Amino acid sequence: MTAFGKVSLSRSSDARPGELTVIARDTVLSGELSGNTPVRVEGKVVGKLTLGAALEVAPGATVEAEVSATRVVISGTVVGNLSANELVSIESSGHLRGDVTCTALQVVEGAILEGRVTMRQDSRAAKSS
Repeated sequence: MTAFGKVSLSRSSDARPGELTVIARDTVLSGELSGNTPVRVEGKVVGKLTLGAALEVAPGATVEAEVSATRVVISGTVVGNLSANELVSIESSGHLRGDVTCTALQVVEGAILEGRVTMRQDSRAAKSS
């Protein structure tokens, strides 16, 4: 996390140098996307995202999907239920309309969250107790 509260995919523990799937602006992906590589959405995704890595929704991007990922950073719009094993961060330009389940939630001033939040215990913390 940077000093200003922004969360970056490049700092995520599951990002490997040079590995990032980008859904570019003016691109619409309909269907299911799954994998273990971080994904940055700059365009639009409709359907289902199941990732064993991080998801970043860029400013101006839209995701209309059921989402499961290790962590999620929202600077665009997500419509649908979201589950993350770690952090969900909704940046000031971000909008989430759907239920969210995660171990940590960051909602920056100006962000919009419409839905229910379920916080679960971090599985790593539970193992060390």
